[in-house]
Amino acid sequence: MAAPSALPAAAALTVLLSLGASAPGLLRGVPAARSAAALRPAALHDGEVQPQCCLRLPEALLCSVHRLITYIFIYEDLTSLACGAVIIWYFAGSFEKNVGTVKHCVLTAAFSVLSALLYLFLEPLVSRLLEVGDARGFMPVAFAMLGVSTTRSRMKRTLLFGCRVPVVLVPWLGLCMAWFVPQSSLLGNLCGLLVGEALPLPAMGEPGMDPTVSAADSTAQQDSLFSMMDVFLISLITGLFTYWFFFRKKKEEVPDIPKMQSVAAPVRDTSFIEKMKKTGRNIVVFYGSQTGTAEEFANRLSKDAHRYGLRGMAADPEEYDLSDLSRLSEIDKSLAVFCMATYGEGDPTDNAQDFYDWLQEADADLSGLRFAVFGLGNKTYEHFNAMGKYVDKRLEELGAQRIFELGLGDDDGNLEEDFITWREQFWPAVCEHFGVEATGEESSIRQYELVVHTDVNMTKVYTGEMGRLKSYENQKPPFDAKNPFLARVTENRKLNEAGERHLMHLELDISNSKIRYESGDHVAVYPANDSSLVNQIGEILGTDLDTVMSLNNLDEESNKKHPFPCPTSYRTALTYYLDITNPPRTNVLYELAQYATDSGEQERLRKMASSAAEGKELYLSWVVEARRNILAILQDMPSLRPPIDHLCELLPRLQARYYSIASSSKVHPNSIHICAVTVEYETKTGRLNKGVATNWLKSKVPDQNGSSSLVPMYVRKSQFRLPFKPSTPVIMIGPGTGIAPFIGFIQERAWLKQQGKEVGETVLYYGCRREREDYLYREELARFQKEGVLTQLNVAFSRDQAEKVYVQHLLKKNKENVWKLVNEGMAHIYVCGDARNMARDVQNTFYEIVSEFGNMSQPQAVDYVKKLMTKGRYSLDVWS
Repeated sequence: MAAPSALPAAAALTVLLSLGASAPGLLRGVPAARSAAALRPAALHDGEVQPQCCLRLPEALLCSVHRLITYIFIYEDLTSLACGAVIIWYFAGSFEKNVGTVKHCVLTAAFSVLSALLYLFLEPLVSRLLEVGDARGFMPVAFAMLGVSTTRSRMKRTLLFGCRVPVVLVPWLGLCMAWFVPQSSLLGNLCGLLVGEALPLPAMGEPGMDPTVSAADSTAQQDSLFSMMDVFLISLITGLFTYWFFFRKKKEEVPDIPKMQSVAAPVRDTSFIEKMKKTGRNIVVFYGSQTGTAEEFANRLSKDAHRYGLRGMAADPEEYDLSDLSRLSEIDKSLAVFCMATYGEGDPTDNAQDFYDWLQEADADLSGLRFAVFGLGNKTYEHFNAMGKYVDKRLEELGAQRIFELGLGDDDGNLEEDFITWREQFWPAVCEHFGVEATGEESSIRQYELVVHTDVNMTKVYTGEMGRLKSYENQKPPFDAKNPFLARVTENRKLNEAGERHLMHLELDISNSKIRYESGDHVAVYPANDSSLVNQIGEILGTDLDTVMSLNNLDEESNKKHPFPCPTSYRTALTYYLDITNPPRTNVLYELAQYATDSGEQERLRKMASSAAEGKELYLSWVVEARRNILAILQDMPSLRPPIDHLCELLPRLQARYYSIASSSKVHPNSIHICAVTVEYETKTGRLNKGVATNWLKSKVPDQNGSSSLVPMYVRKSQFRLPFKPSTPVIMIGPGTGIAPFIGFIQERAWLKQQGKEVGETVLYYGCRREREDYLYREELARFQKEGVLTQLNVAFSRDQAEKVYVQHLLKKNKENVWKLVNEGMAHIYVCGDARNMARDVQNTFYEIVSEFGNMSQPQAVDYVKKLMTKGRYSLDVWS
């Protein structure tokens, strides 16, 4: 998170300027203030500051500055409003990630001054047509601008006068002050007295005093110490204070020492430098992780360090002050490693957002920092490894020294192999740089110790909660990744009429949750593993799965005390917290090898975990391509029987699954719809593997009272949005379950049309295998088309004829109409579905259409589509 004091600083600066501007007579030589409403604009409008000729140079300069400030904050007409609109227009589309920073404050002031200068330049042209009236001018404009920026900001809370308030309220509180001060005689006179004493300006009646205000008027203004507004405000404040201190019901609570301690516990030092010095670490590995893979790689690198006489720690950049990177050189043989995943369309992960913001704004000297970066990405996406590349480039720009080349992992290929290949070359480079040698072979080092609870209070045991204990029994908003909402399934129906696959439509009830969503957002669902798989693991390992235990971090200084919520049972951990269905990574196999009593099986496991070419090939064929999960490995290696606590320590966390919401909150404010297809396939070993989330959702039958229909979920915001103007045409391309967000889009366009809004052309390109099998939402789409909401419905049935037909073929068929909508109608294009093939083929089709009808070369057509993406007119919601 950004520093909480940054934004109030910007707001406070503007408020202070408004306070000064509320009594403009001060700066013009009147020691006792007048309110803004009392100042007549005649002299200003004539371009005069009277009598400037009698003033010394500093005083003349001060008056000129005051005249400029007055135009910014006091006077307002159509021209100044137009200048203010320029500010709002610029800032509404910028500084989403920079709000409250020094850059934001400086540019705010710069644009205000430039707009005022523009106004002064245009003033003579409009002075004959308009009369300048008294108003509070650019102050509302400035706060409206801050309001737009903070609303778009990722910050949720900030400090204001020592109180933590929602960040979006800060500009509006300032706006209220800016409006109130000129109305208040008390505050106006108080500002006048203070500033009049502070500034060495001419006194009343001396040269420099405004001749448009008579002494009698000035005396009257000084005598009017309290206005009706002051009387109202003082009465209101007095009433509130009386209620607060005398009539408010005060809770009488018995002091609870444990609670007091638990409140103080989260307060921790945000300096990773001090922590490294205290614990003797010299390598820090930061991770930007969305699904846990980058965090896992960071932990592996930090554990590697001990082989070279070094000590490492994995760190979440969200928990530390990254400006301390400039101090890392204080530690001998220090190194910072960054495992950075790229999320979405080139964005940082949620926990790396603040680090990304800091890098953009930082002007720190990192010349003493040594670093290396490994990026995690997917080549099927447009911005492959954008975050890793940016961090690597930006650190070098700030003067840091790269000790090893950037690593680029590709999840579309073999991310594990990419990481191992980079790591086996990375450590020799570290050894060479620091002059150290490996102390021996890689060894197994436990990070957590097992504590078995025999007489634990079961009310203190986690039963599947993601964060707060008993959060599923006592639900409290706001709901997010650490506090999901238990939504009841109200509908679960099969969408397809025939075929082997099971495509389903689910509706989740979010009534009374205060959850808000928009069309195009994603719903995150926390699934549970199949109980039969969990039971089989327990049987093979001969473990009582209902044993209550805790895994406690051996590093007492670590912020991560447990690998998952503890205390809990093995059954709960394997069901809700651990991933037991995906093929395990090589580090898991290496750690498990020590428990294989058969030498052949032990050697096989260690070979697959090695960096040798033969070992990589064996891991790829025996584990990855055969899709062997941990249960299959235990079944195929009879001598491998690890302790279940070590297995739980090694397995990665079970991640939430994301689905595009298939409904509009305008039509369904209290429910969220999901469209999904169950994943089920046979592996090379003859086993039947099932997708965790989709098969779990399939079993969720609507039930009025039972817990069997409850789904832990939260909403993740997306940039996949309908155009602001309903009249803008949209072209939607979504085969298969990629139609999900477009159902929400069409519902919203239908609702807008019912409200009497002009709705532009709504064109859908949908594809499925066979018309009689998996034509999803056939009746709904036909109804929308009949009502005129869906102006074009183009459906490709890929397997209903000899030659396969896909959505890109229909786009080529209608290419003239597509180009007309894009070029003349300024249509927005939306693509949802498979990233590996469909999204790329559709994009290539648009290149061809633009090239043909726009008379452009291939590079120009590519650039044209890229610009559409930059402007938000070509949006992707794809997965691989």
